[in-house]
Amino acid sequence: MMTQEPINQQKRDETSEAATLHNLASIDMEHGEYNAAQDKYQRSLEISQQIGDKTGEAATLHNLATIDMEHGEYNAAQDKYQRSLEISQQIENKAGEAATWHQLAAIDVERGEYNAAQEKYQKVLEINQQIGDEAGEAATWHNLATIDMERGEYHPAQKK
Repeated sequence: MMTQEPINQQKRDETSEAATLHNLASIDMEHGEYNAAQDKYQRSLEISQQIGDKTGEAATLHNLATIDMEHGEYNAAQDKYQRSLEISQQIENKAGEAATWHQLAAIDVERGEYNAAQEKYQKVLEINQQIGDEAGEAATWHNLATIDMERGEYHPAQKK
């Protein structure tokens, strides 16, 4: 009878490999080496999907979307952020959900779709308040005020 040890060992190795690739890609991002980062994130994503690591999958999709944003590829970024959001909601990762809503709102702002951005930032604000993320809450208030200012609504912006 075969034991589960080799399978578990293989899974641990794949988990470590995915995490290492993710970390190396983050270093590439810090150096502005987006193509190298994208390759590593893509390999990390494939491994995370193979082993069923939903947390790793959501985080890696989020980072791949960030690269798309850097390249001005907003549709591709939006698709990846949406997939990341769905996974974060599925696994009840509120911090990941807030971060992804934030990025989806940023895409709306880039497109000049302020109503849609405002709705998403409201969701971010609610989540940040739920989880006690005061820094995230402050940043979201700032983003909501910026939208007001973009619309020329200075009085509401002052209140935020």
